[in-house]
Amino acid sequence: MTSPGFVLFDLDGTLIRPGAPVQRLHMSTMAAAIADVCGTAEEFRYEGGQLFYADIDLAGFTDAGTVHAALRHHGVRAGRLRRLTRQVMDALAARIGGSAADGDAGAGDLLPGCRALLEALRGHGCPLGMSTGNARSVARWKIRRTGLADVLREGGFGDAARDRADEGADGVAALGGGGPGVVVGD
Repeated sequence: MTSPGFVLFDLDGTLIRPGAPVQRLHMSTMAAAIADVCGTAEEFRYEGGQLFYADIDLAGFTDAGTVHAALRHHGVRAGRLRRLTRQVMDALAARIGGSAADGDAGAGDLLPGCRALLEALRGHGCPLGMSTGNARSVARWKIRRTGLADVLREGGFGDAARDRADEGADGVAALGGGGPGVVVGD
């Protein structure tokens, strides 16, 4: 018998509504983490379904890439970017990990039919995972909050990768690699 192929899902804009409360809380928490390290931060804003930090269009950015771009925007010199990006990412993980907003309070943040699709795929024995630009701590918080923690666990995340291809490869590896598979999302 052939093993079923795997499916990796992006979160924001694929399973989770763009600009949903869980996404807005993620971004306000990131802004606070940037301010923790930088002493200042811009507010993230949504325009026509796109997310911006100052004048930076963040389409396709990972969390690490967003933080890197924000620090550059704030004038952080190249020699300090890697260390300060890691500090902001650690502050983001600590802040999101300390959030009391768990459970399925964010189930309404899901796009219609997502839960049913994931359950159907799982019912056919299809390994499911994430390929998301969200940091691991943020992604796990989002799936707990939206009630998907029982169907999505492993994957590739945007903790250190600034390139979406890197987290996609990590997602494939997390599900055992090899075999047929598909990535759904951006």
